[in-house]
This record gives sequence, structure tokens and C-alpha cells, in this order.
Amino acid sequence: MTDRLPRFQRCRGALERFAPLAWMKSNSETNGITHLVEPPTIGWRFSEPDAGGEGPHDLSITSDQDFCVAASEDIVLIIDALAAQPAPPTAARLFVFQIARASADVLVCVAESFTGEAQVGMVFRPVGLPDVEGRLTALSWYPPRPETQRRGPLAKVTLMGKGVGRIGRKELLVSLPGADAHE
Repeated sequence: MTDRLPRFQRCRGALERFAPLAWMKSNSETNGITHLVEPPTIGWRFSEPDAGGEGPHDLSITSDQDFCVAASEDIVLIIDALAAQPAPPTAARLFVFQIARASADVLVCVAESFTGEAQVGMVFRPVGLPDVEGRLTALSWYPPRPETQRRGPLAKVTLMGKGVGRIGRKELLVSLPGADAHE
């Protein structure tokens, strides 16, 4: 069994069967931080304005107006369906930037805040380690420094709980709204 090529390379190969590409862009198949699969987005332009020929070989999406009209109607329905759903609870997310000290049930680290508002008492679980969770027992934000290029503020964080010593650098921690840490 052969390994499949990444989506970008497979798409490029399929499109270049019709005509050379001037450019092509595609998002990654997985998020670099969470390692979760992302929905595909691909854009391209053929190097020749009439590439692909006339009729059934024309890959220009705007040439199929029935499809474009149906897609426009569908997106309105999708937006309406999303707007009708109750909003999920906001989770705080912390990215472990540096480990300061760890034991089996205690982790002291420097974390970078991504979203939400982390507070003492919240329970966090690292993405990809469902059997590990800990309660945030200490939080001290570092003052912002204009010379740094960080995406978010840094904080010294202490987590206590089941297996938190297994949390490593570059782990994403997500709060569990309304959950209690297992003692």
C-alpha cells in the first residue's frame, strides 16, 4: 500500500491535468497547534485565461451559475441554522510555553493565553490527553512588554490534579466549564 500524497499535492496534480497553474493556495490539512483536521479551502488560477478549454473541461466555478446560485442560497440557510443554535460556553485556552517544575500531580509552567479568561479554580484538560486534568491553583500574569512579539500575554500557572506532570511544552490546555477536578 502506498502512502497518499498531502491534499495540496493531490489537488495540484489533478488541476494541472487540465492546464498549468499560475498559483495555488491551500490551508494545511491539520491545525499546527491543536493538530485537529481543518475544513479544506483551495484557491487557484490557471496560467492561461482560457485554460481548460470550452464546455465540460472549463473548471471556472463562475461558469456554472446554477451551482453558484444554489451555493449562495445554501450559505444563507447555513448561517441561519448556526444563528439559531445556542452559543457554547466559552472555554479558556492556555498554551504551555515553558515548563518550570512538574511532579506527578503538580505542574508549574509559563503559559500563553489564547482565548477566554483563565481564573484560579478553573479545571483544564490538555488536548489529546483526555485522562489528564487539573485545577488552576495559582495564576500570575506577567506585565506586557512592547518589545516582544507574543500573540498573547504570558502567565505563571500552577495546575494540580490527576496526571498534570505528564503535560509537556507546546500543549494546549482547554478549560472544562462547570467541571470539578478529580481529587
